Amino acid sequence: MNYTPENLGYFSREDFVALSQLAALGNRAPIELEIFTAAFYAYRNRQVISIRYRRSADGIAETFGFEPHRLSLQDGVWYLRGLRHNPQAESGQTALTLALHRITELDILPITFSPEPELEDPRSGIFGWEKIPEVKLLAYDRAINYALEYLPDGEIELADGRLEITLHQADPIRIRNFVLLSGGDVTVVSPDSLKAEICRFARRYLTCQETSDRLPKILPRLFRSLGSRNRKRD
Repeated sequence: MNYTPENLGYFSREDFVALSQLAALGNRAPIELEIFTAAFYAYRNRQVISIRYRRSADGIAETFGFEPHRLSLQDGVWYLRGLRHNPQAESGQTALTLALHRITELDILPITFSPEPELEDPRSGIFGWEKIPEVKLLAYDRAINYALEYLPDGEIELADGRLEITLHQADPIRIRNFVLLSGGDVTVVSPDSLKAEICRFARRYLTCQETSDRLPKILPRLFRSLGSRNRKRD
Protein backbone atom coordinates (compact mmCIF):
# COMPACT_ATOMS: atom_id res chain seq x y z
CA MET A 1 0.00 0.00 0.00
CA ASN A 2 1.14 3.54 -0.71
CA TYR A 3 1.24 5.19 2.73
CA THR A 4 0.98 8.91 2.12
CA PRO A 5 -0.62 11.70 4.18
CA GLU A 6 -3.68 11.54 1.92
CA ASN A 7 -4.56 7.88 2.37
CA LEU A 8 -3.45 7.56 5.99
CA GLY A 9 -5.54 10.52 7.04
CA TYR A 10 -3.95 10.59 10.48
CA PHE A 11 -1.13 12.93 9.41
CA SER A 12 -1.25 16.37 7.91
CA ARG A 13 1.19 17.45 5.21
CA GLU A 14 3.21 19.22 7.94
CA ASP A 15 3.26 16.02 10.01
CA PHE A 16 4.57 14.11 7.02
CA VAL A 17 7.44 16.58 6.60
CA ALA A 18 8.28 16.21 10.30
CA LEU A 19 8.21 12.41 9.96
CA SER A 20 10.61 12.67 7.01
CA GLN A 21 13.06 14.54 9.24
CA LEU A 22 12.54 12.03 12.04
CA ALA A 23 13.21 9.06 9.76
CA ALA A 24 16.41 10.71 8.57
CA LEU A 25 17.83 10.48 12.10
CA GLY A 26 18.34 6.79 11.36
CA ASN A 27 21.37 7.72 9.30
CA ARG A 28 23.27 4.46 9.89
CA ALA A 29 20.55 2.42 8.21
CA PRO A 30 18.28 4.48 5.91
CA ILE A 31 14.61 3.50 5.85
CA GLU A 32 12.01 3.86 3.13
CA LEU A 33 9.87 6.78 4.20
CA GLU A 34 6.61 4.92 3.56
CA ILE A 35 7.74 2.08 5.83
CA PHE A 36 8.67 4.51 8.60
CA THR A 37 5.42 6.46 8.26
CA ALA A 38 3.28 3.33 8.39
CA ALA A 39 5.24 1.94 11.35
CA PHE A 40 4.86 5.21 13.24
CA TYR A 41 1.14 5.30 12.49
CA ALA A 42 0.65 1.71 13.71
CA TYR A 43 2.72 2.36 16.83
CA ARG A 44 0.77 5.50 17.75
CA ASN A 45 -2.62 3.87 17.09
CA ARG A 46 -1.81 0.45 18.56
CA GLN A 47 -2.59 -1.34 15.31
CA VAL A 48 -1.24 -4.71 14.27
CA ILE A 49 0.96 -4.77 11.19
CA SER A 50 1.77 -7.51 8.73
CA ILE A 51 5.44 -7.34 7.81
CA ARG A 52 7.99 -9.13 5.67
CA TYR A 53 11.20 -9.10 7.69
CA ARG A 54 14.70 -10.06 6.55
CA ARG A 55 16.69 -11.60 9.38
CA SER A 56 20.23 -10.31 9.82
CA ALA A 57 21.77 -13.66 10.77
CA ASP A 58 20.96 -15.57 7.58
CA GLY A 59 19.21 -13.10 5.26
CA ILE A 60 16.03 -15.21 5.20
CA ALA A 61 12.79 -13.24 4.98
CA GLU A 62 9.55 -14.23 6.68
CA THR A 63 6.08 -12.71 6.88
CA PHE A 64 4.19 -12.42 10.15
CA GLY A 65 1.85 -10.23 12.17
CA PHE A 66 3.46 -7.90 14.69
CA GLU A 67 2.30 -5.62 17.51
CA PRO A 68 4.59 -2.54 17.60
CA HIS A 69 4.60 -1.52 21.26
CA ARG A 70 7.65 0.69 21.06
CA LEU A 71 9.54 2.69 18.43
CA SER A 72 13.10 3.65 19.38
CA LEU A 73 16.19 5.19 17.85
CA GLN A 74 19.52 3.84 19.03
CA ASP A 75 22.95 4.62 17.59
CA GLY A 76 21.49 5.89 14.34
CA VAL A 77 19.16 2.92 13.77
CA TRP A 78 15.36 2.79 14.22
CA TYR A 79 13.89 -0.26 15.99
CA LEU A 80 10.43 -1.63 16.74
CA ARG A 81 9.98 -3.67 19.91
CA GLY A 82 6.87 -5.72 20.41
CA LEU A 83 5.21 -9.12 20.08
CA ARG A 84 4.22 -11.44 17.30
CA HIS A 85 0.48 -11.14 16.83
CA ASN A 86 -1.08 -14.39 17.93
CA PRO A 87 -4.59 -14.09 19.41
CA GLN A 88 -4.46 -17.72 20.58
CA ALA A 89 -1.14 -17.33 22.38
CA GLU A 90 -1.04 -17.45 26.15
CA SER A 91 0.59 -14.67 28.14
CA GLY A 92 4.36 -14.61 28.46
CA GLN A 93 5.33 -14.33 24.81
CA THR A 94 8.95 -13.44 24.10
CA ALA A 95 9.37 -9.85 22.96
CA LEU A 96 11.11 -9.15 19.64
CA THR A 97 13.24 -6.20 18.60
CA LEU A 98 13.18 -5.58 14.85
CA ALA A 99 15.40 -3.21 12.89
CA LEU A 100 13.09 -1.05 10.82
CA HIS A 101 15.39 -1.01 7.78
CA ARG A 102 15.07 -4.81 7.49
CA ILE A 103 11.30 -4.56 6.95
CA THR A 104 10.76 -4.84 3.19
CA GLU A 105 6.95 -4.88 3.21
CA LEU A 106 4.46 -3.50 5.73
CA ASP A 107 0.67 -3.43 5.81
CA ILE A 108 -1.46 -1.94 8.58
CA LEU A 109 -4.20 -4.35 9.65
CA PRO A 110 -7.63 -3.29 11.00
CA ILE A 111 -6.79 -4.92 14.34
CA THR A 112 -5.77 -3.18 17.56
CA PHE A 113 -3.72 -4.58 20.44
CA SER A 114 -3.64 -3.96 24.17
CA PRO A 115 -0.77 -2.05 25.83
CA GLU A 116 2.08 -3.89 27.58
CA PRO A 117 3.49 -1.44 30.17
CA GLU A 118 6.70 -3.40 30.68
CA LEU A 119 7.48 -3.39 26.96
CA GLU A 120 6.62 0.28 26.56
CA ASP A 121 8.59 1.58 29.54
CA PRO A 122 11.37 3.80 28.10
CA ARG A 123 13.59 2.87 31.05
CA SER A 124 13.78 -0.72 29.81
CA GLY A 125 16.37 -1.56 27.18
CA ILE A 126 15.27 -1.77 23.58
CA PHE A 127 16.95 -5.19 23.19
CA GLY A 128 15.80 -6.67 26.48
CA TRP A 129 19.33 -7.37 27.72
CA GLU A 130 19.78 -7.49 31.46
CA LYS A 131 21.44 -4.31 32.69
CA ILE A 132 24.70 -4.39 34.65
CA PRO A 133 24.79 -2.23 37.79
CA GLU A 134 27.58 0.16 38.72
CA VAL A 135 29.88 0.02 35.69
CA LYS A 136 33.01 2.18 35.95
CA LEU A 137 35.13 3.13 32.94
CA LEU A 138 38.16 5.26 32.24
CA ALA A 139 38.47 7.07 28.91
CA TYR A 140 41.71 8.60 27.61
CA ASP A 141 42.86 10.75 24.72
CA ARG A 142 40.61 10.61 21.65
CA ALA A 143 37.94 8.57 23.44
CA ILE A 144 37.03 11.37 25.86
CA ASN A 145 34.86 13.37 23.47
CA TYR A 146 33.36 10.19 22.06
CA ALA A 147 32.45 9.04 25.57
CA LEU A 148 30.65 12.30 26.28
CA GLU A 149 28.49 11.77 23.18
CA TYR A 150 28.04 8.00 23.40
CA LEU A 151 27.32 7.74 27.15
CA PRO A 152 25.39 10.91 28.01
CA ASP A 153 23.62 9.23 30.94
CA GLY A 154 26.83 8.47 32.81
CA GLU A 155 28.21 10.35 35.79
CA ILE A 156 31.52 11.84 34.67
CA GLU A 157 34.58 13.36 36.27
CA LEU A 158 37.57 14.69 34.38
CA ALA A 159 40.86 14.32 36.25
CA ASP A 160 44.52 13.95 35.29
CA GLY A 161 43.72 13.95 31.59
CA ARG A 162 41.27 11.08 31.77
CA LEU A 163 37.49 10.82 32.03
CA GLU A 164 36.04 8.70 34.82
CA ILE A 165 32.58 7.40 33.91
CA THR A 166 30.07 5.70 36.22
CA LEU A 167 26.90 4.09 34.87
CA HIS A 168 24.44 2.89 37.48
CA GLN A 169 22.57 0.70 34.97
CA ALA A 170 24.50 -0.17 31.81
CA ASP A 171 23.66 -2.12 28.67
CA PRO A 172 26.46 -4.73 28.43
CA ILE A 173 26.50 -4.93 24.63
CA ARG A 174 26.59 -1.17 24.28
CA ILE A 175 29.53 -0.96 26.71
CA ARG A 176 31.35 -3.80 24.97
CA ASN A 177 31.03 -2.12 21.59
CA PHE A 178 32.15 1.20 23.03
CA VAL A 179 35.27 -0.31 24.60
CA LEU A 180 36.24 -2.28 21.49
CA LEU A 181 35.69 0.66 19.14
CA SER A 182 37.86 2.89 21.31
CA GLY A 183 40.98 1.04 20.18
CA GLY A 184 42.49 0.86 23.65
CA ASP A 185 41.56 4.34 24.84
CA VAL A 186 38.85 3.05 27.20
CA THR A 187 39.33 0.58 30.04
CA VAL A 188 36.86 -1.17 32.29
CA VAL A 189 37.53 -0.58 35.98
CA SER A 190 34.61 -2.64 37.26
CA PRO A 191 32.91 -5.02 37.40
CA ASP A 192 35.50 -7.69 36.72
CA SER A 193 32.87 -9.90 35.06
CA LEU A 194 32.34 -7.31 32.31
CA LYS A 195 36.08 -6.88 31.82
CA ALA A 196 36.47 -10.65 31.49
CA GLU A 197 33.61 -10.89 28.98
CA ILE A 198 35.14 -8.19 26.77
CA CYS A 199 38.51 -9.98 26.93
CA ARG A 200 36.83 -13.24 25.88
CA PHE A 201 35.15 -11.49 22.97
CA ALA A 202 38.47 -9.97 21.86
CA ARG A 203 40.20 -13.36 22.12
CA ARG A 204 37.52 -15.01 19.97
CA TYR A 205 37.94 -12.34 17.33
CA LEU A 206 41.73 -12.70 17.32
CA THR A 207 41.45 -16.48 17.08
CA CYS A 208 39.19 -16.19 14.03
CA GLN A 209 41.50 -13.68 12.36
CA GLU A 210 44.94 -14.98 13.30
CA THR A 211 45.55 -16.62 9.92
CA SER A 212 44.46 -13.59 7.94
CA ASP A 213 46.97 -11.20 6.39
CA ARG A 214 44.57 -8.41 7.33
CA LEU A 215 44.78 -9.05 11.07
CA PRO A 216 43.80 -5.76 12.75
CA LYS A 217 46.65 -4.38 14.79
CA ILE A 218 44.33 -2.38 16.96
CA LEU A 219 42.85 -5.35 18.84
CA PRO A 220 46.06 -6.65 20.44
CA ARG A 221 46.62 -3.13 21.77
CA LEU A 222 43.07 -3.10 23.06
CA PHE A 223 43.43 -6.51 24.67
CA ARG A 224 46.59 -5.47 26.49
CA SER A 225 44.93 -2.26 27.67
CA LEU A 226 42.03 -4.08 29.31
CA GLY A 227 44.34 -5.83 31.72
CA SER A 228 47.18 -3.42 32.27
CA ARG A 229 46.38 0.16 31.41
CA ASN A 230 44.67 0.99 34.67
CA ARG A 231 47.73 -0.04 36.68
CA LYS A 232 50.04 1.77 34.33
CA ARG A 233 48.22 5.08 34.53
CA ASP A 234 47.16 5.09 38.18
